Amino acid sequence: INAARFACDAVAKNFKDDPSILLWLKERIQSDNVWEVRQAAVTAIASNFRADSQTLVWLHECARSKNSAARFTAVRAIVSN
Repeated sequence: INAARFACDAVAKNFKDDPSILLWLKERIQSDNVWEVRQAAVTAIASNFRADSQTLVWLHECARSKNSAARFTAVRAIVSN
């Protein structure tokens, strides 16, 4: 599980200029069976894609998600930024 968190963060940090990475992270949130991976993907997006004009909008959408891990992490990211 910690490896998944590390992987999401490392991929986001090292390849944030690649538009497919943001899409990949969002797919992890939608489809991964492990809540820790979904949570790590939200955190990676919030931390590494702040300059993207749609990140805050997306975090607000995520904060209304049925997925509790994504919702909690999105709210935490909105409040801390």
